[in-house]
Amino acid sequence: MSLQNGNKFTQIKTELMNKYLFILIAFITLLQLGTIIYLAKERTRSELVFIDSAQLLNEYKGMIAARAAYQKKYKAWQAEVDTLISDIEKMIIEHEKSIPDMTSKERELSEALIRSKQNELKRFQEAVLVKAKEAESQMTGQVLADINAFINDYGKENGYNLILGATTMGNIAYGQKELNITERLVKVLNQNYVGK
Repeated sequence: MSLQNGNKFTQIKTELMNKYLFILIAFITLLQLGTIIYLAKERTRSELVFIDSAQLLNEYKGMIAARAAYQKKYKAWQAEVDTLISDIEKMIIEHEKSIPDMTSKERELSEALIRSKQNELKRFQEAVLVKAKEAESQMTGQVLADINAFINDYGKENGYNLILGATTMGNIAYGQKELNITERLVKVLNQNYVGK
């Protein structure tokens, strides 16, 4: 029973991460759709390049550090949840051992205490889930804002009219290798990164 709470917490966390990733991909896709419309209206040759968004996020030191910090927080929260689960399991075992020696009133009180601790665990897990979602959103939002600001400046400094972001959804089906500036961008981003 209590192990299911831990699995449920992990499942909910995974579902939230998947939803956030879907929203991020949808946002990037919409952004690129706007870009395509812009290009259709421009009808002039522009200096176009693209970046591999997943590669950029996976190789940028700022994102790597933010993910590590988040994982450290998450492990601490999970350790607290695991401790509570273990405490409840011990209470249940002790309760079951003591049943033959208990009066009906003592058994009712013991069971009520166990239910109370299980409810407390459930509330704590929900609070941790909210805290984890907020921390992940804040971390990702700040890193993405930093990256977007950098890409904006990088594009202006290097004379690019447009920098597209390729995602795993296939929004850029083909691009000449020379137009992919991901590695250059990651290199400069990482050179400019100062751990926060």
